[in-house]
Amino acid sequence: MSKLNIKPLADRVLVEPAAAETKTSSGIIIPDTAKEKPQKGKIVAVGPGTIDNPVTVKVGDVVLYGKYSGTELNHEGKDNLIMKVGLFLTNQQFLDTDMIAALDDQIAMVHHARDFGWDTLLSGQHYLNEGNNQQLQLVPFLARLIPEAGDMNIALGILLLNLHNPVYTAETVASLDIISQGKLIFGVGLGYRDVEFDAFAVPKGKRVARFEEYLELVQKLWTDDNVTHNSETCILNNIRMNVRPVQKPRPPIWLAANNDKVIKRAARMSDAWFVNPH
Repeated sequence: MSKLNIKPLADRVLVEPAAAETKTSSGIIIPDTAKEKPQKGKIVAVGPGTIDNPVTVKVGDVVLYGKYSGTELNHEGKDNLIMKVGLFLTNQQFLDTDMIAALDDQIAMVHHARDFGWDTLLSGQHYLNEGNNQQLQLVPFLARLIPEAGDMNIALGILLLNLHNPVYTAETVASLDIISQGKLIFGVGLGYRDVEFDAFAVPKGKRVARFEEYLELVQKLWTDDNVTHNSETCILNNIRMNVRPVQKPRPPIWLAANNDKVIKRAARMSDAWFVNPH
C-alpha cells in the first residue's frame, strides 16, 4: 500500500473498500450491475482524534461499516470513504456522584470534541433508572450542551417517542432545532423497559401502533397548516402548530432498531437506521 498524502481532520478516518465479489460460491460470474456494495475495507488514513477520545483504529486495520456509510472519495484512481465520528455521552452516573461536577466534566468533553472537529454530539434517554444509576433528562441536557458544541450536529439518541404526547414532541424538537441553528437529528426509538411503559400508561399491544402514530403526527405538525387527529391520546381539530423546525421540511429522522422487523420499519419511516452500541 503506497503512502497516502491525505490527512483526515479530527475524528475522520479514510477507508479503502475491499473489492466486490466477482463470482458466487458456486463459480457464477457476477455482472457489474449486480455486485453488492462492499461493507468491509482497510483503514488508509486516520485523523488525530481528541485528547479524551482518541481514534482507536490505525492504518492497516480492516473494518466493517454500514452499506451506505461515509462519503465516497476517488483519489489517485482509488475509491475511498471518508467517515465521520460522533461523541455519545451516556450521561449515566453512580448515585453518589456529584451531578454538578459530572456535568462540568461532560461539558469539558464536548469542548474537546468540538475543538478537534468531531461531527456529532449524541445522548440518550431513560426514566426511573434502576440500581446504582442516575442521569439527567435528555432534552434539558442537550439544550445545555448545544451552546458548547459549536458547529457539531446534535442528536437525540434516542427520544422514547411513544412515551410522550406528540404535540409536546413536535414543539420540543422544533425548539431544539431552532436552539441548535438547524443542526438537530431527531433520533427516536420504541423503548424496551416495562417500568417506563407502565409509568407513561403505554399498554402492551399498543406500543408499536402508538409509536408509528406519533411519528407520523409529529411530521404533520411540522409541515401542515390544518391538522386534524383523533385517537385515544391526542385530539386535534384543524390545528396549525406555529413553531416549526429550521430544517425543511424537518430534521433528519434516525430510527433505532435491533431486529430485522424493526430495521424494515426504519427503512420505511426514517432517514437512517440508528444502530445501538450493544
